[in-house]
Amino acid sequence: MAKNHGYLILFDSHVYALEKDDITIGRGADCDLLLDDPRVSRVHARLTFSNGNALLNDLNSSGGTDVNGRPIVQKLLTPEDVITLAGQVTLVFRAHAEDLPAGWTAYEPPIARLDPTLNTGTLDPTSLPKKD
Repeated sequence: MAKNHGYLILFDSHVYALEKDDITIGRGADCDLLLDDPRVSRVHARLTFSNGNALLNDLNSSGGTDVNGRPIVQKLLTPEDVITLAGQVTLVFRAHAEDLPAGWTAYEPPIARLDPTLNTGTLDPTSLPKKD
């Protein structure tokens, strides 16, 4: 059975379950939480769980990471903290399933256009429209 360290809420109603002790967040295909936004760095942040604590680290991202409106390099999270990546992408940390929004759906990353064998976020050339 997978561990559950809590949840991140994306786009108001999409939920990402935090089931690993170490979670990378970014737009790179090798990230655990893949975000399809050009303002988010390829490997933007890391969320680590240890001894009941949730530690968020910005990984020298170009757009920065804020928690509750304040820039951070490293921050212990508490439930209801609002994480903003690159000034645009907002995630809300929740500890318990009963705190999730009504009508929530599981977050499904936009990976269909990525080639998983390259593991770099490179477009799969076969998915591009053919020129006549």
